Amino acid sequence: RELIYTHKGNPLIEIINQTNSRSVNLFAEHMISLIGYEKTKNGSHEKGLSILKNHWSSRIDINGLYINDGSGLSRSNAISAHHFTQLLKYMSTSKYADQFYKSLPIAGVSGTMSNVCKGQSGQNRIVAKSGSMNRIKSYAGYATTKEGKKLAFALIVNNATCGSSLLKKKMEVLFNKIVSYNPI
Repeated sequence: RELIYTHKGNPLIEIINQTNSRSVNLFAEHMISLIGYEKTKNGSHEKGLSILKNHWSSRIDINGLYINDGSGLSRSNAISAHHFTQLLKYMSTSKYADQFYKSLPIAGVSGTMSNVCKGQSGQNRIVAKSGSMNRIKSYAGYATTKEGKKLAFALIVNNATCGSSLLKKKMEVLFNKIVSYNPI
């Protein structure tokens, strides 16, 4: 065999930033295969998911967690708000905490959050990854209260009976209350 061409792609952190900011499902799917390849030289989807599950099983409670793809679009996935908040709490103390936090879009400012809480209390105070499918909308990330306390949150709505636009407005009400939270 003769090597004809080699192309070096962007650094992984740049791919993660785009994936989280713009919700690029294709990148998320390929990262699962990359995980498998980097750890075992087997870039199969199944190997990547297996490594992902083993990795998180020693860091969070994975009971009831079912991940069948990298993008989150599989109807066979089952991830609770508790799973997300455990992951977010873990990431806030990991050696990658700053990079992870900066990869998330900012409410009212950037990425998939640019139109969430725009001109409201939650603007610039919430960073979160969004997810949506028919009748499903979710956000998981961090909210910084007006007093400066950082909170991990996950809000998942399944089987919504209203349209996506109205659902987003209802969720914004909650986001604005979260950032106004003042523990006694």
